[in-house]
Amino acid sequence: QRQTPQTPGESPADIAIQSTHEGYEQAMDLDALRKLAEESDRLLAIRHEPGEYVVCGSVLAVAHGSGAMTAGQARELARRVNRAFVLGVR
Repeated sequence: QRQTPQTPGESPADIAIQSTHEGYEQAMDLDALRKLAEESDRLLAIRHEPGEYVVCGSVLAVAHGSGAMTAGQARELARRVNRAFVLGVR
């Protein structure tokens, strides 16, 4: 499993969510992200803005939280965060 280096201010309980696709960020579902943050009791810090090019494997968001998650919970969180973004050719 690949480790993502921590950014200053991040704790070991924080989860770096990597993009599973690449392309220009065309839109994000803010309602879905807000709901996901509430359900997971995490603060989601989005790392890209609309119009920016997102490379597959780059950090799309960081989920800040005080408690640990299981590997399964972290995978589900990453899957749902990735589904909230629309990436395309322009």
